[in-house]
Amino acid sequence: MKMKQLMMAALLVLAVSGMSLSPKALKETSVTYQVDPSYEVVIPTDVAIPFLAEEVAYGKIQIQEAILEENKCILVEMNSGGALVNDENPSATIPYQILCDGKPFTGQKYTKAGEETKLEISISKEDWNKAAGGTYRTAVTFRISYVDKE
Repeated sequence: MKMKQLMMAALLVLAVSGMSLSPKALKETSVTYQVDPSYEVVIPTDVAIPFLAEEVAYGKIQIQEAILEENKCILVEMNSGGALVNDENPSATIPYQILCDGKPFTGQKYTKAGEETKLEISISKEDWNKAAGGTYRTAVTFRISYVDKE
């Protein structure tokens, strides 16, 4: 058995040493790597508005991670009904606005990780004074798209 292994090893050494590579035998290969765009966007979570609060922090839209193609960005659009609706009596509402830096917010483009937009919910004192008792709710919808910068 050992003799067989020794002969096989000797034949292998002879075969390898008998090979030669000429410059014409060298070949080039190409290596490619694809980095797919990816991103992580954090949007505000549920919030409870205290009674008579005229401005409440709503949280922030934040870009956690972003690997984007050149001339592309992340578009975050927000749609809200603009009114809190009473659970028991849907005709009873409280108008509100979602603001960023004191201006109504509808959407923003983001180009890199770390960018953020702080949002507030605003309800006027007059609208609080008109509100009927009960629990009010609304849904805010965020649409996140990968779009051209321009």
